[in-house]
Amino acid sequence: MTGLDSFSNPESIGPLYPFVGTEIVLVIVAVALWIGWHVAQTRAESKEYEAAVELYERIGLDRAMHAGGSANIVDDGVPLSSRAGGPGTAGEPTPPPVPGQPRG
Repeated sequence: MTGLDSFSNPESIGPLYPFVGTEIVLVIVAVALWIGWHVAQTRAESKEYEAAVELYERIGLDRAMHAGGSANIVDDGVPLSSRAGGPGTAGEPTPPPVPGQPRG
């Protein structure tokens, strides 16, 4: 038994969970971490976006769209997906060339 009944004085019970009184500090820390994560995520996505835009401007958007996106484009002889750590890094075969484009 807990020693409590329906007639117990609530002021004499004491805290029912640890770290009573730190709720505001913990919420502030959680919000700061949440905002920090969003900032870091936005920077990482912006960096990836800038690299994709630079690639598409260099090779042409039509070629990128016909190749199925940047994961299948071979640029300078090295598949871009192997640079990014995506598909193609574990010895997977290079995708077939797009019809109408020279091999190479």
